[in-house]
Order: sequence, then C-alpha cells, then structure tokens
Amino acid sequence: MAEILGIVSGSITLLDTAYKALECFIDAYNAPKEQLKLLAEMSTVRPMLVELERRVQANPSSPILAQMKEPLKTFKTSMAQLTEKLSEGQTLPLQKRLTWSWIKKEAGTYLNEFERIKSSISIWLSMYTGDVVQTGHQAQEQQFSRIRAQINDANSEHQKADRDHHNEHALQHRQLESILNQTNDAHREQQQDNAVAMHDQIMRWITPLNFFQRQELIFETQQTGTGEWLLADTQFQNWLSSSGEVLWCRGIPGAGKTVLASMVVHHLRAQKNNTGVAGIYLDHKNTEAQTIRDLFASLWQQLAVDKPIPAAVAKLHNHHRKRGTKPSLDEVLEILRSAIAECSKVYFVVDALDEYPELQRDIFLEHLSAAMEGAAVNLLLTSRPHITLHPYFPNTPPLEIRANEGDLYQFVDEYIRKSRNLSKHVGARPELREEIRTKIVSNSDGMFLVPKLHLDYLNEKKTVKALRDALQQSPKGLTNLYDQAMERIRSDENEDNRNVARLALIWVANAKRLLSVAEIQEALAVEHGARFLDPDSIWDIADVIAVCAGLIIEETPHVRLVHPTTQEYLDSIQTSQFPDAHAIIASTCFTYLSFDCFSSLRLVPLYRWQAKSLVVHNPLLAYAPYCLIHASGEPELVLYDEIEKFLAHAPQWRQFWSNFRNLHFPPWNYRHWPSLPSPLWIAAASNLPKVFLQLFADSEDPTTHGGPDMLFVAADCGHLDMVRLLVSDLDVPSCDRSKALWPAAYRGHEPVVKLLLEHGAQPDIIGDFGETALHAAASEGHISIIDTLSRHGADVNATTPRGVTALMEASDRGNVAVVRRLIEYDADINQLNLDPESEHANALQAAAQKGNLEVVRLLVENGADVNLQGGPYGTALHAAWDGGQDGNFRFLLANGADVNVVGSAGTILHVLCSTRQEHPLFPMLEELVSLLIKKGANVDIGGRHGTPLGCASFYGRDRLCRILIENGADVHRRWKDDDGIGCNAVWLAERRGHAACVRLLKDKIQSTREGKSQL
Repeated sequence: MAEILGIVSGSITLLDTAYKALECFIDAYNAPKEQLKLLAEMSTVRPMLVELERRVQANPSSPILAQMKEPLKTFKTSMAQLTEKLSEGQTLPLQKRLTWSWIKKEAGTYLNEFERIKSSISIWLSMYTGDVVQTGHQAQEQQFSRIRAQINDANSEHQKADRDHHNEHALQHRQLESILNQTNDAHREQQQDNAVAMHDQIMRWITPLNFFQRQELIFETQQTGTGEWLLADTQFQNWLSSSGEVLWCRGIPGAGKTVLASMVVHHLRAQKNNTGVAGIYLDHKNTEAQTIRDLFASLWQQLAVDKPIPAAVAKLHNHHRKRGTKPSLDEVLEILRSAIAECSKVYFVVDALDEYPELQRDIFLEHLSAAMEGAAVNLLLTSRPHITLHPYFPNTPPLEIRANEGDLYQFVDEYIRKSRNLSKHVGARPELREEIRTKIVSNSDGMFLVPKLHLDYLNEKKTVKALRDALQQSPKGLTNLYDQAMERIRSDENEDNRNVARLALIWVANAKRLLSVAEIQEALAVEHGARFLDPDSIWDIADVIAVCAGLIIEETPHVRLVHPTTQEYLDSIQTSQFPDAHAIIASTCFTYLSFDCFSSLRLVPLYRWQAKSLVVHNPLLAYAPYCLIHASGEPELVLYDEIEKFLAHAPQWRQFWSNFRNLHFPPWNYRHWPSLPSPLWIAAASNLPKVFLQLFADSEDPTTHGGPDMLFVAADCGHLDMVRLLVSDLDVPSCDRSKALWPAAYRGHEPVVKLLLEHGAQPDIIGDFGETALHAAASEGHISIIDTLSRHGADVNATTPRGVTALMEASDRGNVAVVRRLIEYDADINQLNLDPESEHANALQAAAQKGNLEVVRLLVENGADVNLQGGPYGTALHAAWDGGQDGNFRFLLANGADVNVVGSAGTILHVLCSTRQEHPLFPMLEELVSLLIKKGANVDIGGRHGTPLGCASFYGRDRLCRILIENGADVHRRWKDDDGIGCNAVWLAERRGHAACVRLLKDKIQSTREGKSQL
C-alpha cells in the first residue's frame, strides 16, 4: 500500500511541476493548440489522482492495489520525462528555444498518456466502490456468527453500522459521480472550445482581412452629433427602405466620407433583426492584401460571423485544408450567395472606391453587381467624384457629400474639449473659442481634414498670443497646410526629432503596405552596419507621431498617413525632399536581415509556429521581404554590395518567409523557384537589371544560373526593364522570347508583351502550359493584349492540343467583352472541338453550361448554330440543362433549339425525366417538361434507357408521368434494357417500388383496355 501511495503522491507532485512549467512556456511562446490541450488534460487528471489517493488510504488492503501498480508507475515515468523536458526548455537560450521541436512532435504522445490514465482511474474508482461493499458484507457475516446468541442486544449496533456503511457507500458513489460529471463537463467544454476554435479558424482562413476592427477604429473618430444629416436625408431614407438599390455618396477629399460610411454601418448593425450588414474600407496602401477574392470573402465573413459554420463551408474548408490552399473567387461568390439568401435583407457598404486600382475596381463592381442580381441587397458606395459606376450600376444618382457647417462647428468644439492645451487657453480667454471656430470653419473648404490640420497646429502653441498669431496666419488650402507642416518639421530645433520625423515619413509614405506600430518602431531604430538591434534606440510611438506635425496617425495596430491626400502631397515632393527614400528602406532591411541573431536561420529550417514566434519578437521580419522591391532602380548601384550579400542568402530567407503564405509579389511568389538558384537568376526574378549586368560581367559561366529560363521568369513577373535587358544584344543563354510571351499575356503585362513581339516573339507558339498567348489573354480578360497580339498576326482560331480555341476559353469564362472582341477579329463561332476528352464541343456549349446569358445571346446573334452537335453534351441545350442554367435553357428554346436531337443520354426530354432532386432546376421540372412538349418534344421517342415515360417511372416522378400520359405517351410501349430484358414503364416502376407511378400507369392501362373493349 505504501508503494502505491508513494507513486500516486509522486505523480501529483510531478504533474503540478509540469503544469507550472508548461504554463510559463505557453505565456512566453504563443503555444499551439496541442500545448493548450495538455494544460486542460492536466487540470482534469489531478483531482482524479487526489481522489484515488484518498481511496487507497481509506482501504489499504483492497486486492485492486495489485492492478494499479504498473500503470501508475508508467504514468509517473511519463510525468517525470515531461517535467524534465519542460525544465530543459526553460534554460535554453532564445535561438535554441525557437528550434526546439519536441513540444510539437510529442504533445500527442502525452495527450494519449493522459487519456489512458483517466480511463484506468475511472475503472479503479468504480471497482474500489464494489470492493468496499464486498468487504463490509464479509465482516458483517463473521460478526453475526460470533455473537448470534446476543443478536437482540447487538441489533441496535448493527443498525447503526448498517446506516454508517450505507452513508459511506452513498458518499463514495456521489464522489465518483462528481468526478465523472466533472470529466463529462470537461469533455463538453472541450468540444465547445473545439467548435469555437474551428469557427474562428475558418473565419481567419477564409480571409486575413478584418474590417470589424477597421470599422471600430474609424467609428471611434466620429465626433458626437456629427453626420446625423445623412441618416435623415430623404435619399438615404429611400435607399434604406428599398431593396436592390444603390446609393452613391461622392465627395471631395477630406469631406468625411469614410467616417460617414462607418456611421451607416454602425446604424444598420444596431437594428437587431435578420438583416445582414457588411462594410469594406478600401485602402490604396493595402491593395496587395485587399484582393478581389478577399474582399468578397470578407463580405461573407461579416454576414456569417455570428452564425454556425454552414456544412458547405466546412466541407470547402476541409477540402482546401488538406491541400494547403484557399477557396477560389467562384467558390467564395457561391457561399456569399448562400449567406445572402439566409438574410431577410442585406446591406453592403463599400468605402473609398476611388482608392482601388481601376482594373480591379471594374472586376470588383462586375461581381458585386452579379451578387446583387435577384437578391434583397442594398449597396452604399463612397468615392471621389471623378470615378464612374457605368456600366455596372448605370443611372445611379449621386448623393453629394460635403462637410456640413454645423458638423464642422461640432468638430471644432469636440477637438477643443478633448485637447488639454486648447481647453486651457479657451478657459483663460473664453472669447477665443469663437475666434477659433469662425476662422477655422471659414477656411474649411467643405472638408473635415482642413480643420483637423489647423487644430493640430494650434494645439502646439503654448501661449494665447502664439495661438492667436498662428490663427491669423493660418493658410488656406490643403497644399499650403501640408507645406506648413513640413516647415514645422524642418524647423524643429531638436536634430533627433527632425531625423526621426523624416525617416517616419519616408517609411509610412513609401511602404508597399500598411506598417504596424512595432514594424515602424524597429525600422527607425536600425543603425546602418549594426549587428543587432539596440532596444534602447526604440522610440515610443506617441513620440514618433508627435514630431510628425500631424501627418502620421496611429490606428492600432497600424500607423498611417492622416489622409490619402497626404500621400499625394508627399509623392509630389518626393524627388526634392526624399530622393533617397527607397534606398534608405532597402538598406535598413538588408542591415536588419544581417543581424547575428538570424544567422542560424540559414542553417536550420524552422517549423511554422517557430517562424511565427520569431516574427512576433522581431516584427520588421514581416516587412523585410519587400527589400528587393525598394532596391530596384536607382538604389541598385548605391547598394550593390548589400544586395549582392543578401542575394547569396535569399533562398534561405524565401524558405523562412514561405511559412506565412502571404508573399504575393516577386520574386518570392514565383511558384517554380529552383532548388539552388544563383544570385544571377534571383536578380532577374527581382527586376534588378543593374545588379544583373554586374553579376553577369563577373560570372565565369552565366549558363549555370541554377533555374528556369530567366526571360520567362522576368516576363511572368512583369519586369519590363529586366525583359528589355534580356532581349537586347546581351548574350544571355536560355532566353526563349516566344515562350516568354505566354506568361506575360496571362498576367496582363501589356508593355512586356509588346516588347517581346517587337523583338521577334511568335504569337502562335504553344507555350509550356499548352496554350498560345491569345488563349492566355482571353482566359484572363486582357482585351488590350488581345488587340496587340492580333495586330501582330496571332491566329484567332488557333487551338490548343486539346482542341480549345480562344473563343471557347472566353465563353467558358463568361467574359462578354472578350467574346465580342474575338468575334470582331473573325473568330469562328461554330468551330468544333473534336477532342473526345474535351468538356465542350464549341463556344456556345461552353457559354450555355457556365451560365452567362449575355455571352449566349451574343454568340447566337452572331450566327452560332444552336443545334450544332458534338462533345459529351451533344447540344448547347443539353449543356445549359447540365449547368442548371434556366435563363440559357429558355433562351435556346426560344431561338430554335431542336428538342428532339438524340444525344448520348437520349433527347432533352429523356434528360429532364431522369433528373435527380439535387439538380438546381428540379423545382421547376414539371414546368420545363411541359414547355418542351409545347415546343414539339416527342413523348414516345426511344433512347438508350427507353422512352421519357420509362425514365420518369424509373425515378418515381409520378407527376411527370401524368404530364407525359396526358400528352399522349404510350403506356404500353416496350423496349429492352442494357441486359436485353424486355421492359416497359410499369415494370420499371414496380421494380423500383414507386407505388404512385404504378397505380397511375396501371389505371391508364386499364382504362385503355376498357376503351378498346367498348369499341
């Protein structure tokens, strides 16, 4: 007994030690899910061990003890190993901790051990209860034998002992029940936690964008009482109460459009009904992350965030999770349509449409218009006045946004109230409030931005006199205000302030994406040539913002320029004020990546959780991949030595950065990185022509560049300067200009396409992906490139090895503009694809099956043969039905489609009568069958599976059977099935157990016989 107690007691001690060590480890290193599970299991096992210890002490002679010894010893050994490993981990230096892999690989082993010991303890506790009962009964019998003569006197004692025993047994049962309940509760909580974790995981997987946070940050900037005029506006109220309407709020820069958009989102979300609300805030600095796919994924995310994950989305997540991929745009649009359908009404708010690049904007609006079609979706857009919504939302009257005078006064009052300095001055001189209000509002030009910049300047003044002087000298116009802010920075007497302000403006204005607070802090602290980052050099972010004269603001977790116009201003003075901006950023990144603490990364690959942990502790690592983009161009020769040094280690850095799956720019996003690329190949892939020339001149054998065709890579990435260099007289091996044409056309790099064609590229060469450049441009919708290729003699009817033309490709994609342009270039609309493996036999079949009615109409209007046969579908009508395209199906019927053409599955009537319930058009099956009959469909025509009536009987469609019979279908018609067995409709219905069909058919047969007998 003593040995068992020692093992149990020791296990509890080790468990406590391991729990504390693991808890510290998790706090330090953002542990993954397995480690969190370990903590939960430890919390569950400990009370069970304590209860077992108590039971052993209470009944030390139980025969169950022998069964416990070995399993408990094994568990104690495991706990000793776990404690030892955790103790080792805590003493390791930082770099070794990051490469310490046991906790990821072995967590599962310890979790299994916890499950095993929990199961064993539960059994032992249950057996212990039974053992105690049995032992009690034996002692009782012995006592009765010894004192049977004195039974009457001992009766009272027996009753008392029985009651005590019963109470003990009940207590033990309650304790065991309590432990089991705790275990069950823990299990249920774990399941709930797992469900919540999966929900959150899918939400983050669908898109990294978080517009909830952006909405909150923007709405917090709204001054109380401002913007209410919009909610009361008649045009807004009409939009609010209507369905399927668009409200376009346009206004000059700085008029407060973004804050108004956030106010609308807040107002709509406060309605508390089955209304879906989603807001998008476009940002020119975040275009790389705000892809079209991610924008629509965010709309779905906002509609679905408070609901259980739909089965279709869970299935989609599981499919992509296994492959490490994200859903396609089409898949996102499909789940978005489903989410819209679940809401009684949906409101989408899209802010700053003008900040999205024009090409992406058109595609975004096109898909947005399609998503609204036939749905109860209202859309509010904000933008500057210069953009157009045509042709996606034509005839949309704008609601002009301009800073309301009352709102401006309210804005100034709120600013003064929140400013300690201005409040002090106004308190000392009450008349000063009205002076500030009048002057600033009169200079506002209908913008909130102007008063803000004025007030930021006034807020710096330490005396009333200085404030009044500044107020009288306040310049008019944004540009003058920005000039004034820059002059304040340059005239700062503190040199450190001037330097930090200049660097901060360089970084924030020229960064390729939004920077986090931690990133800008580290970037400003990096000293050129240093081997480590001195933590004592890091500025507080509030101090950084304070020295930038109001041009930079913090929006946690990011820093940004105060307004898009600030970016335009800084761009305009870049050449004179910041000519070395990109060289400074690139050099800072190169210095940072050369720090001694990162040297081991070149030797030891990290797990993803280790890499993420390293970035958490070294934030600038997340931005450093942009170093080569900033180095390209003028900085190349200035930074040549730094670039050359970095290129030698670039493959290792790419391996590290690949852990984050968000590198959407060259050279890191190129899919076909060679295993051992040379610096020469990386320079070509990174658009470093000056560096390339120097490396090429120094290379003993430039053919050993360690990668695929460098011209192909440069063309794929759209590096015009690099392509120009590679197609020049420079004798660079393995540069096939014709093959490079395909990736350039596919990616939409028109200048590169023109350059390659001018230097002899052949437009009809089949590339490595089995297509010509024209196919590539058509599939991706690049009309200008189609024009360029056609002018250089591209064959518009050229086919791939699989028989596909560019017109078939464009029709399949549903791109109306491309189809129209190819028709203008004399594309053969009725060209057949004779490849038996091809999905579609011609362009019309592709368009009909995929669903773009406008493309179908365009092809038919330009001579497409609606009855042209070929491929697995046979005709376009069959293809339209297969795709569930009701509009296309009816259009083809109305334009001469032959309903009696026999394909591999029979006529179209056979196909409809064989349709399963999952088909999108199943609910309108009876209507469409009747329509086919009206169009002349033969109800008794034979096919591979008999007559249409036979097909309907086989699938139990009694209402279809009735329609066919009423329209003359022969219930006696017989045929042979695939096995040569003779059958008819009633035989099939009986065989399949469709009683309703059997009754209907037999009644018809009987009535037919009776009719004949009467004759």
